[in-house]
Amino acid sequence: MFPRNLRFLPNSDGMVKLKNYSTVIKKDSDLQVKVFPNPAIDIVNFNVESNKGMECNLFLYNELGQNVYQSSEFLQNGKTEIGLDISRINGLNGGSVIFYKVVTSDFSVYSGKILLIN
Repeated sequence: MFPRNLRFLPNSDGMVKLKNYSTVIKKDSDLQVKVFPNPAIDIVNFNVESNKGMECNLFLYNELGQNVYQSSEFLQNGKTEIGLDISRINGLNGGSVIFYKVVTSDFSVYSGKILLIN
C-alpha cells in the first residue's frame, strides 16, 4: 500500500513518475501540522493546530536515518508553534534532507521531509 501523500503523475510519453507532497501540510480531523520554511537554512517552525490538548513527540532524522533530535511537547487546544534552530543540531549538513516525524498521544503519526540549504 502506498502512503497517502504520494502522487503518480503520467508525463507526455505515458510514463508515470512519483511526486511527494509530504513536506508542507498533514491533516486529520483533530490535528494539522505545517512545516516552514522549506527549504530551510537554520530555523524550522512546526505550526501545529489541534482540536484538543495532547502530548506529542517530535523526531528528526538525517539522510542516513539516524535520529538526531527528539523532544516532547504538550499541544494546546488551538495553535502551538515549535521553533527549532537546526544549525545547532549535530549530524545535519547543509544541502541535505531532514526527515521529521510527529507522534501524538493518540498514536497519530505525521511525517515528511525538509530540505536544508547552505
